[in-house]
Amino acid sequence: MVTQKIITYLKEEVEPLSTRERIVFIFLTGFFIFLFLLFFQPFGVNNYDPNETITFQFFWIMALMGLVVSLIIGFNEFTLYRVFMKPIPSRIAMFFWMIWSIIWLSSCVFVFYNYLGSWHDFVFESWIEFIGNIGVLSLIPIIGILVYIKIRDLSTVLNARELSLYASDAGEKLIHIRAENEKDQFTIPLKYLLYVESQDNYIAVHYFKEEELRKVLVRKSLKSLQEEDHHPALLRCHRSFMVNMKHIREVRGNKKRLLITLESLSHPIPVSRQYVDAVHGLVTQ
Repeated sequence: MVTQKIITYLKEEVEPLSTRERIVFIFLTGFFIFLFLLFFQPFGVNNYDPNETITFQFFWIMALMGLVVSLIIGFNEFTLYRVFMKPIPSRIAMFFWMIWSIIWLSSCVFVFYNYLGSWHDFVFESWIEFIGNIGVLSLIPIIGILVYIKIRDLSTVLNARELSLYASDAGEKLIHIRAENEKDQFTIPLKYLLYVESQDNYIAVHYFKEEELRKVLVRKSLKSLQEEDHHPALLRCHRSFMVNMKHIREVRGNKKRLLITLESLSHPIPVSRQYVDAVHGLVTQ
């Protein structure tokens, strides 16, 4: 029974990081490596000299190391990940991906380190030691990202429960947005929905709650939402946007550049050329 639960848990799919979340993770990891190496000077980066001070040259070498780490992780996340991983991987696949990422990062840093040192330590034993050292050092950002994912998923569940309270709003047209996994569903009255925005593999539903503008992410494409039978007031105006016409305050511009201004939104929503005629036809009725 316990074994079956573990197997089921490992086979469960997990929502990957969005492009923006990956960029933040890459930057913060490189910055963390830079600060850690600069101030703690582990693994002999100061030639094991206890009296070693932070010189200008040492500072820039560590800064370069942090930049290289960010570039290595960036290539891993934006190139190799898309080649070898599914869009929505399982937990066990993510576990092996983390192992691979540590080996990949360690190997690249090992080569870069030896390049700076004229290949003075380019031996198998040192490579294995690098994997261990980088693995230990990577635990902090890895734990950080796992905690973030857990908080993000918990926040999604709480938002789902919050939105479900809208269902009791009698007499109001309800919009049901079902996620791709067919398990999660967000329900909101049409009058509270402002606009929907495409974000990587998600859509961001921007809505009003107690007169505040809020946002919730749903694993779904904007195209699939458009194809569903919701309400004529939901208007697709761009490859990345769908607006609620009930909240349109102004439409200005021409066929080359048309912008929609929504209530309580500081920035306008663009209209792409393929939707210009449809927008004009609907808003002028």
